[in-house]
Amino acid sequence: LLSAGLLLRGGALARLLFVAYVAWLALLDRAPRRGGRLSAAARRSVVWRWVADYFPVSLVKTTDLDPRRNYLFGYHPHGIISVGAITNFATDATGFSELFPGVALRVATLSFNFKIPFFRELLLACGVVDASAASIAHCCDARRGPGASCMVVIGGARESLNAQPGTQRLVLAERKGFVKV
Repeated sequence: LLSAGLLLRGGALARLLFVAYVAWLALLDRAPRRGGRLSAAARRSVVWRWVADYFPVSLVKTTDLDPRRNYLFGYHPHGIISVGAITNFATDATGFSELFPGVALRVATLSFNFKIPFFRELLLACGVVDASAASIAHCCDARRGPGASCMVVIGGARESLNAQPGTQRLVLAERKGFVKV
């Protein structure tokens, strides 16, 4: 809506700035493949706690994680919009940082999500990254330091199309890329 508003109602300067922004994100910005632009303020926003309370979403710690190691996590089920993955792991709404100190987690999503102006900035601020193999490998690279980790919603967007109440339909046969990483 913000994009449409700028194009329809914005003046010439607003349109020019919007076109420059879209050109920059399409041609130059590599943040979705290079770890995002993490913002502690965005991850800790009270809005995320409201989302977690509304759905309700909670995070239960069942084991300690060594913050000196790097991890590749798998998340299931995808669901309609992966609210559990977003609230538990892309934000601090349920206390991930306090439960697992030293684990710098990034959540991977469909690259198309980074083509949506302004929404992509919110994703990047939460440390969400592109779900390509190169991006995931970059996030888990030991050179980024201990605890550098990534989470993949294994079933992906295709599994979200199968989401129906009371059923669990997995899409795993074609989802072997995360194992290779």
